[in-house]
Amino acid sequence: MAARMTVRRLNHSYAKDELSMNRLRAITVIALIPLVLFTVPRAAHPAWAQTAAVDVQSASQLQLPDSAFPSDYTSAGSLAMAAADADNTDFSFFHVRSYSALGMRGGWSQVGHAGTFREDNPFPPLVTVAYIDIRLAYMGTYYADEVAARNAFADITTKPKLTTWQLCTQGEQCLQTGYSVNVLGVQTLYGRVRVIQQGNVLVEILSDVLTDNFPLDPATNSKTISNIDAVTQGAVQVLSTVSPPSTPTSTPVPATSTPVNTPTPLPTFTPPPLPTRPPTVTPIPVDFTLLSARTEVFGAHADTKLKRAPLRQVPLGTIVYSSLYVEVRSAPDGASAQADVRITLHGKTVFHRTMQTHLHLTPGAPDVFRDHISFRPAHTGSYRETWQVTIGGQSEQKSATLRVT
Repeated sequence: MAARMTVRRLNHSYAKDELSMNRLRAITVIALIPLVLFTVPRAAHPAWAQTAAVDVQSASQLQLPDSAFPSDYTSAGSLAMAAADADNTDFSFFHVRSYSALGMRGGWSQVGHAGTFREDNPFPPLVTVAYIDIRLAYMGTYYADEVAARNAFADITTKPKLTTWQLCTQGEQCLQTGYSVNVLGVQTLYGRVRVIQQGNVLVEILSDVLTDNFPLDPATNSKTISNIDAVTQGAVQVLSTVSPPSTPTSTPVPATSTPVNTPTPLPTFTPPPLPTRPPTVTPIPVDFTLLSARTEVFGAHADTKLKRAPLRQVPLGTIVYSSLYVEVRSAPDGASAQADVRITLHGKTVFHRTMQTHLHLTPGAPDVFRDHISFRPAHTGSYRETWQVTIGGQSEQKSATLRVT
């Protein structure tokens, strides 16, 4: 490809042999300073604030049903968590002390995405549009008693860099705030978080999107808020079915459950069709091959001759590249190219990204390019990285595996 098919690196330099762009899309977001917080606008919340005491004694009591999430939610994982697991989540960033030190006895985590943020011309003229998933994460944790849960809630207010918490209306105590995290100067993580204490339970919910320093449009801002509101409602309804601590009474009152309301389906965002070139008298055929899908060391330069051995196994917490090498032998000038990467763990999607660009090849010789994303696995296990490239209506797919210990 011509030199203008090069892409931006993290240090703003350029490299001829990369297909589209170098992006940091971490499964567990790397919290880098500086952190900028902004106040969440006060809004009228639905009248589902729950103030009755609850006494959770098992992690499964905190699992939310599918109906607690927006209709466009795609799950990337749902599992019980010990305190040590919670200490490795993004929610720990909002606390001063670890969940272990706060006395967490157990919890449940559900993570996925709901909604899409669109970037127009993030890297013109190479990348004309990018669609980025809006992350949605929930974690409910329980403690020995209400006093311990209140202490865990109070812990967030002592974080020196978090000074813009605002009161909200759910549970016995509720705080929320917005945040933006600058990532190496080339990307910004925008999001919101809400923390609720009810009985011996702490509920934490966040929704955010990692952009290429693009400000969020009003629709995406509203989507992060509606994501959190939907999960808040689901969590409050789940907690309303948990029996409060028993006290002797002369006339027992049977507990009633609150029916779960199914959120109104949101409209599905449909990307616009890719532009097509008018037919030519002598059409140029599309001819390309996916040479290799592989895991590489974070920060590694493109290895277009594939001399380095790919990574097969890494320790938990290691940041790596998921890379794809493509040889394009022939394609019309300006042909549309789309790269789609999906990373799964135990069959569930934990990361998904679609990128688009237009090709301008070097005449007379095949070109080899690399496309890659950066990620940090959040759990141990065998990850599968599946890449699919579509050029001029023709698609090829290649996969790689990575074991995280």
